[in-house]
Amino acid sequence: MGLESYLLEVCFKNPVPQTDIKDIIESAGASFLAGKSNTEPIDTYRNFYFEIRSDLGLTELYILLAPEKRVVTNFSLRFSILSPSSVIDQSFAFLNKLNTIRSIKVIDADNKLKEVDLSADQFKLNKNIVRKRQIIINNKTGLVIEGGAVTTEYIHNNNLTEKIWGQNITRTSPARWLRSSLFILILIFGTVAIYIKNRSITQKTIYFDFIDYIPLTALCGLSVTQLVRLILYYKTNAVRAILASLVVAAICLGFIVWHYKHIEKLDKSPTIFTASNFNIGSDGGSSFYFKENGYLMAERSDHWLFTTYRGSYTIIKDTIDLDIKLDFALGKRAILNNNTLRFIDDTVVFEITRPLGQ
Repeated sequence: MGLESYLLEVCFKNPVPQTDIKDIIESAGASFLAGKSNTEPIDTYRNFYFEIRSDLGLTELYILLAPEKRVVTNFSLRFSILSPSSVIDQSFAFLNKLNTIRSIKVIDADNKLKEVDLSADQFKLNKNIVRKRQIIINNKTGLVIEGGAVTTEYIHNNNLTEKIWGQNITRTSPARWLRSSLFILILIFGTVAIYIKNRSITQKTIYFDFIDYIPLTALCGLSVTQLVRLILYYKTNAVRAILASLVVAAICLGFIVWHYKHIEKLDKSPTIFTASNFNIGSDGGSSFYFKENGYLMAERSDHWLFTTYRGSYTIIKDTIDLDIKLDFALGKRAILNNNTLRFIDDTVVFEITRPLGQ
């Protein structure tokens, strides 16, 4: 066997007597070729030839027994490189039926003698990028033709050497469920990461800050994974799903970066005045930072916990209306005096400090 055929070695887990092998192979769906076979006498080399010939292609089986050997432990199965891809389905249908009669394992002689799963779909995935296998997979139409010299002669006579043996191999697509799963995971982690970064109330703790970074880290990791997969599978039909997930990831990461820079700019904007109360919060109190352009930032310090709040405010004369979400009870309207900020209908009073020069 050479480049013209794909070869599988079929091994019986329990040897089959020579007297039974013909009936077993025929029961699985192959036809015995009496004219080519030599099954007697026992003291010579014996050859058993079988085939499965249909519109799906030609599957050939060959058994060789050494002199005096009375049991069959293995046989060869091949199909031409010119066969249509449907020959794979035909061959594996035979192997699966044979496996129900006598337990077998199948070795791929064209893929480093690796054991083959008895699934035609798995075989077609061609995860190891076996060149000959992929050529057959790519043959949507093909020939019902014998392997060996017949195939080789046909290739040379029809000037197909470069087309068949020089063709580029298209990588197989990864499983559809994997594409969908990665896309959904990117969508989920991207959405969660945006939600975390877009919260108006954020908290920092000594031991659990890392939890907030898990979705963003996962999103970055999945994005890198998809970039690698894009390189590996850019010639397959999986490329659209990969590109779609990368677009979603890019949008999410772009928004997160923009939002981070935007909030950073607002937080660092000039402060008009600061209102502080050391009774709200168990360790350091609370402060409101009234910044330019109506931006309001508040901070509260408790044991093991530091909370930041963001919102806005409007000021008319000495009355301030706050539009900020808090996790503690406080009014939304206050009266501003020179040194205090007193909330209406509340006893809470904040001390006012202003930057030097104001």
